[in-house]
This record gives sequence, C-alpha cells and structure tokens, in this order.
Amino acid sequence: MKVNFIDLKKDYKKNESIFFKAIKQVGKRGDFILGKSLINFEKAVCKYLKVKYCIGVGNGTDALILSLKSIGIERGDEVIVPVNSFVASAAAVVECGAVPIFVDICACLNLDLLAVEKKITKKTKAIMPVHYAGQVVNHMKYLIKIAKKNKIAIIEDAAKSFGAKLDKKFAGTLGDIGCFSLHPLKNFNVFGDGGLIVTNNKKYYLKLIKLRNLGLKNRSEAIIYGVNSRLDSIHASYAMQKLKFLKRFNLKMNRLGNLYNDKLKNYFTVPATGKDIFHIYHRYIVVCKRSRAKMIKYLSSKGIETKIHYPILLHRMKAYKDKFLIKEKFPVAEYLSKKILSLPLNNNLSTKQIFYIFKKISLYSHNI
Repeated sequence: MKVNFIDLKKDYKKNESIFFKAIKQVGKRGDFILGKSLINFEKAVCKYLKVKYCIGVGNGTDALILSLKSIGIERGDEVIVPVNSFVASAAAVVECGAVPIFVDICACLNLDLLAVEKKITKKTKAIMPVHYAGQVVNHMKYLIKIAKKNKIAIIEDAAKSFGAKLDKKFAGTLGDIGCFSLHPLKNFNVFGDGGLIVTNNKKYYLKLIKLRNLGLKNRSEAIIYGVNSRLDSIHASYAMQKLKFLKRFNLKMNRLGNLYNDKLKNYFTVPATGKDIFHIYHRYIVVCKRSRAKMIKYLSSKGIETKIHYPILLHRMKAYKDKFLIKEKFPVAEYLSKKILSLPLNNNLSTKQIFYIFKKISLYSHNI
C-alpha cells in the first residue's frame, strides 16, 4: 500500500468547486487586490480567533517581518528564537537587520523557558515563540510575565497552528502579535502563498496596514517605508469558505493525533498532551527510541513516506553559523533532531491507510 506524507492533489480535488466559486465571485466584482473579499475575510478571522484586528499579507514570512517592523525592530536589536524552527523564523529577524538569538527547547519540542530568561539582554526587543507542529507553547503565561517584566514584545510564530488552543485561547492571540501562514501545506491553507497577522493593539494594526501596502496612507502618498505584501482577493475569498469548515477539520486532526498517540505510545515517545492544550497535529512528530534511519528505510519499503522536521537546526545552517559566528551548543535540540520523525497524518488519509501504518510499525517493533 502507498501512503503519501501529504497529497495536495487530493486536497485540490476536494476543494476545487469552492476554489472556482471564489474566482467567479472576485472576478464579477473585479476587486482583485485589497477588495471586499479580503475585508470580509479579515473580519471573519477576528471573530473566529476572538481578536480585534487581522491583516492579510502575502505569506507567513512576510507576516513575521512586518510584525517585527511594526514594533520597531531595528538593526542591532536582538530577537529570541527557538533553534529548531523552520528557517523563516530566523530569516524574518535578519531581514529587519536584527540578530536572532537562538535558544534550546524542552522535550515537548517547544522553546525552553529557562533558556529564554538566560538570553535576555539590554538589546533584546522581542521573543518569538514558535508553536511547533500545531501545539501551543504550554508555558505562555510565564513567558508573558518574563516579557512584561523586561518590556519585551512577544511575536508568536503560529504558522502551523491556526486553531490550536491553550486554556481555550487561540495560538496567535496570546502575545502582542500573532503570525500565520496559509501555505498549501498548512492545516488552514490556500492554493498558493498567503499569510495573516492578528493583534489586539490598535497602534500595531494601523502601522501594519500601511507596511503591507508600500507605506501608503492613500493612493498617492507613502508616509512610511513599506512593502508590497497583500493577501489577494481570490485567496481571501477561498479561505473564507474554508474557514467555515476549519473547526470540524481541526477536531478531526486532533482525534486522529490522539489515536496515533494511543496506538504508537509503546514504540515511540509520542507528542505530549494535556487537558488545557488543543493540539491540531499539523505534523505528527515522534521521537524514535531506536535507529531512525532503519525505521525510515523500513517504512519506505512498505510504501509509507516520512519526513524530518527539522534535520538541520538553525544555528548549524551556513547562513547563520557564518554570519553570527555561532559556537554555542543546544543539547536538547541537537539530541532530538537526530531522533524525531514525522509520520503521515493528514485529512486525506483513509482509515485503511492509518491502520496500515500502525500495523507495519507494530510488526517492525516486535521483530527487532
């Protein structure tokens, strides 16, 4: 049996009708950029996440860059970033002229609170917690206290976590600003690039709507330096339709993730869960107790595709290692990067495929 890690063709086939409906709606109005569809979608996101303001932008990376700029991040400032994130987290900091200060993680794969406290200096202007793989950083309350004490902003990288919750509050709404990606691989996605920024701070919001649109206060005059990063109307219209089904989608992903935990807990260290956490399992990531390489090879031989998120930590990437002369070690992240494995878990998997995965892992584990 073939089990793809992700199947975007199936995703498109499922959503083709609403995609073309979105195109027709926008086409009839002819407002392809900053149109009615985007305004309505931004309002719908605010209602869904229970937040005051939403800004649609070109992609998740731009969401991070513009958010950092909106709080005044400048050259030489420092921003604390977990070392095991996707490169976009660090790239956004560097794009602003600032310095990414990497911190280690906990066994749960989210950033280590004690490591954060040790890295704060007079140059620290922001902390960027990354809600890894769809699970909210579970010590956000304490992180917020640390930030307030040191007058540091919190920019949440919630790229993979739209709909995830901690204490009934949504990822992206816990800090000063939250950033999301609508990339096709995300749980809440469009067929192309797209991103969202949310905040309850009116000052940041007013600056962000100018930053995304070349700093323009009207059609003819720019009052600050900005960029061209706007979520187009077609994607906004399409995402508006998908938002209606997102709660049901995330509930299904949560149930599937918990089923995986139950079936695989004897063979791997499975994702940590708690009553106060609603994990949407954007990625189902386990820690291998034995050889990861052998497990990958075995599963591949059975037609099961796997991934690693992420095999190379940020401080080991040439772009950051050379530029910032990083020699520090991050023992927990380095250990886990050699053990973690992402198994197929998506809304397009059939029950037959899911139990095929469980069966093959069980057979392998009992035969070694």
